[in-house]
Amino acid sequence: MLEVELRKEEREQKKEEFEKQKLEVELRKEAREQKKEEREIMMMDTSHLSKLQLEYIQSLQMEIIEKRRSK
Repeated sequence: MLEVELRKEEREQKKEEFEKQKLEVELRKEAREQKKEEREIMMMDTSHLSKLQLEYIQSLQMEIIEKRRSK
């Protein structure tokens, strides 16, 4: 009986570890995607945008810069 309990506990621990690793992978993936989006915004060619669009992109760029500065 004790052996069965130990195996069950081991399976639960392995399952928890797997879920933790899965979450870490997902968080890293989201961080990479966020960086990619930010890089695209920062490198965007704004020469063809209207004033309103330009203002919007510039506000996004400032948010990105402020976020980086606060790290």
